[in-house]
Amino acid sequence: MGVAEELGGGALFIDLDGTLVDTVPSLYAVYEEFLRIRGANATQAEFDRYNGATLGDIVTGLARDHGFDGSPGDLEYEYHELVAKRYRSLTEPADGARELIVAARAQDAPLAIVTSAPDDLARGVLGAIAIHVDCLISGNSTDERKPHPAPYREAIRALRAEPASSVAIEDSPSGVRSATGAGLRCIAIGDPDDAKLSEAWAIRPSLTAAAPLVDAILGGATTSAPASAIEVVVKDDCDRLGADDALAQEAWDAALSRSPGLFDGELLGVAGWSAGEGAARVTTCRARYRDLIASRDGAGPRVCALGVSSVAIIDGAVIVGRRSPEVTQYAGRFELCASGTLTPESAGDPERQIRAELAEEAGIADSAIVAVTPLGLVEDLGEDCLDLCYRIDLAPGTVLGERSAEYGELRIAGLDEAAEIADGDRAVPTMRPILGLLGR
Repeated sequence: MGVAEELGGGALFIDLDGTLVDTVPSLYAVYEEFLRIRGANATQAEFDRYNGATLGDIVTGLARDHGFDGSPGDLEYEYHELVAKRYRSLTEPADGARELIVAARAQDAPLAIVTSAPDDLARGVLGAIAIHVDCLISGNSTDERKPHPAPYREAIRALRAEPASSVAIEDSPSGVRSATGAGLRCIAIGDPDDAKLSEAWAIRPSLTAAAPLVDAILGGATTSAPASAIEVVVKDDCDRLGADDALAQEAWDAALSRSPGLFDGELLGVAGWSAGEGAARVTTCRARYRDLIASRDGAGPRVCALGVSSVAIIDGAVIVGRRSPEVTQYAGRFELCASGTLTPESAGDPERQIRAELAEEAGIADSAIVAVTPLGLVEDLGEDCLDLCYRIDLAPGTVLGERSAEYGELRIAGLDEAAEIADGDRAVPTMRPILGLLGR
């Protein structure tokens, strides 16, 4: 998919085996029978190791591990027929699947199935359970298989979907890596304590439990969590598994053509976050801003940018800015000032970053700041960014200085006026939840 093509909205991507349909018992029975015929014993650990693999990769691995005779083609054909026989008895999707799909359709989100299963088996299952899909990417569709992001990247291209506002659902580590490598949020279905699924954006025990998250992502909602203490942990780097450097460069060139002065430095990508008992912890990895641009076009692994936002209070009022029409994100919309992207250098002291943003965006010197207090976290699921939010108390009588080019307008507004703006359609999505953390 070229960046010159117009993208649609969000889409729902679901793995087939073990996710949309509870085929795991059937697949284990096939695996067990295939080994029993050859005098070998089945183990759960070996079966789990091949979860999410193509039939070709499964039989090649089993033949290698157990020393089975026979040509790869003959072994794959036999395995295929055993699977097809079991699949003919399937009639219903997993619990919660139909409701999940209906809810996605209600948000005009197309549905793609992304599976390692052969095309004929996948179509047979979908026909048996009577589920219509807008796109099927099977084990025959791409040269590269999961965990490579090629299958999901192809599904994104086929649906012309916007990765940042889409969601994938998987049940295997290889599937999770494939989806996240294509720039998608991925919800894993499984045990929340399963370390093998730790690369997923979230883990839920069932499709029913995942439904609220899917609905929020497709709806471009925000989530928030109050915290009086915020810790940022930086990992060494981001995994760029399967990154398409040509597509990434194309995405970056297109972004530069729209905004020639675009930031081209390092930022922090969110690997995960948690909040509870008044404290929040955000785990990050180093990334480039151009990696964020690439992920939004499906040209690289998902990057959720980490930023800082604030409510700057002067004499009971707050600073509100209207973003310039030329900026890349939230052009022409109102937000609370100050805000910005957290740099790796400021990770250990986000408060320093928010002070610098206030000076740059509103011309307010550090000496005018009375106190900076953590408020919590706000995540914009539509734009794929997480903000560390702070309250900035300014000395009485503080006046605005020279505003940055990022804003077309900057002013001091009463809290009631700010709340009214936040509730309208001219505000960035995070403005309302940030005011909510303030208690407004």
